[in-house]
Amino acid sequence: EAVCEGEPDRPSVINKDTCKLDEYDKIGDYVEKIDDIIQESLFKPKEENAKINAQLGFLDVKKMFDERVEELFNANVECKDELKTLKEEWMKKLNICMAQFMNTRRSFDDMSRMERIQCTKDLRGAMESRRADLLKEELDTLEDTVGATGGDGN
Repeated sequence: EAVCEGEPDRPSVINKDTCKLDEYDKIGDYVEKIDDIIQESLFKPKEENAKINAQLGFLDVKKMFDERVEELFNANVECKDELKTLKEEWMKKLNICMAQFMNTRRSFDDMSRMERIQCTKDLRGAMESRRADLLKEELDTLEDTVGATGGDGN
């Protein structure tokens, strides 16, 4: 494996045992950025360039996704479920949202608030649903561990 000149060889910092926890944390970062886009550019756009700001926000989210995919690949795809969710679900949804605001046939100002936020809200909802699933899986695992060690589960 060749390493770019001047770039140190980085060992994987992703541990298969912490995939769910790492993914849970990353989703929090994505949701925070999406909330910013909704609040600042889509819900009650205050500035004339709200459409551009929304597009730039989407590009930031895309960059976050791309960076995470690269991290996962650099770690030999230890977290397959997260990679699949990112590539097959969220990147596709994000591209749909981005395309909606790049459509020159539809004026941003003519869109209702619901039309402006629906796609982004759907993406956010998918993320929160995944986050809830991850939390439930971790709690189930913890419960199984406590049960296996003789705890009463209370």
